[in-house]
Amino acid sequence: MTIRLVPILALTIVMGSLLSGCASGPLTVTPSAIATLAEDALEKAVGTRPKLDCGTANVPVVVGTVVNCVLTDPATSKTMNTAVTITKVDGSNYSVDVKVAG
Repeated sequence: MTIRLVPILALTIVMGSLLSGCASGPLTVTPSAIATLAEDALEKAVGTRPKLDCGTANVPVVVGTVVNCVLTDPATSKTMNTAVTITKVDGSNYSVDVKVAG
């Protein structure tokens, strides 16, 4: 099955776990936590789970933070640039917007 994506696919999802950090700075999450959250949203939207690589650096949970990821379509192995942006933070809960450039 091929993942069919419009040139820009935007999704928003809320995540409230997998947070870490220290009192002296913003909370952070691992890039794999961001990737999993975005993969969940994309799978829900298109019916097939893509694979996302969001790098290796921990991500500060701050509104406006953009994580540049690479999406791989499991059916075709085609890669697409994907931006995951933190859009809302409320305590340990946060929302992201996922935009896939096709």
